[in-house]
Amino acid sequence: MDSQKDFNENNDARNVEEEEKKIKENSDNSKYNDEINVQLEHPVWLLGQYYPNGMEKANQLESSFFLDHNSRIWITYRYSFEPILPSNYTSDLGWGCMLRSGQMLLANALIYHFLGRDWRINIREKYETYKKLIGWFMDFPEKPFSIHKIATLGQKYDKAIGEWFGPNIISQVLKNAVEEFSECNNIISICVSVDQSIYKDEILKVTNNWKKALVLLLPIRLGIKNLNPLYYDDLKKYFQFPQCIGIGGGKPKSSLYLIGNDGIV
Repeated sequence: MDSQKDFNENNDARNVEEEEKKIKENSDNSKYNDEINVQLEHPVWLLGQYYPNGMEKANQLESSFFLDHNSRIWITYRYSFEPILPSNYTSDLGWGCMLRSGQMLLANALIYHFLGRDWRINIREKYETYKKLIGWFMDFPEKPFSIHKIATLGQKYDKAIGEWFGPNIISQVLKNAVEEFSECNNIISICVSVDQSIYKDEILKVTNNWKKALVLLLPIRLGIKNLNPLYYDDLKKYFQFPQCIGIGGGKPKSSLYLIGNDGIV
């Protein structure tokens, strides 16, 4: 046990150092400034919302796009949280990217359901509800959608704590997490597509004949090593759906949470 603990602690320290190095290397954004300035006025789709003037103004306080963007939930790597028992992991650096992508996808879906798509961070109405929703994702073992809960549920699918999740596993784990949390399960259901197929009977079953809201997850591979260009246009169109809650994915051990695109009307 001591050797395993030493290994985990050394691994955590090494991951923290590597992450800090990456942050330092990427901290100089000057080489991107010209490109960003050019793109400010491109039309943008952000989770079903259209911004014809794109990011409009560099001043985020005056931009409706940035207000919307900054109202979305961002959850990322952390360290020094309580150990994810029965392991000794106190950080998800290096392995938690898909777990965090899944958290963000679910968190924003819950924001839409409980607060509405037009809710913004500067609206005081329902702010207490917003804080409660955020609390469900805090990195404590007792929280229903914490990194502890998600990593632990992964063991049902032969994923050890500290092991990277694929799209199908995170979809199933999110479904399980919602089902185990009565405050959500009574009003929200998750349906995970099987073999890239969606069955109406299954949707009616999980939603109790549409008496509950639906989060529909479609784990799918869109290329062998890289994203197949054949899917580019369809993926862009997905961000125009009013029901869009984003895309979690990327490549093994490198997940992103995608919420929109620019340059398409």
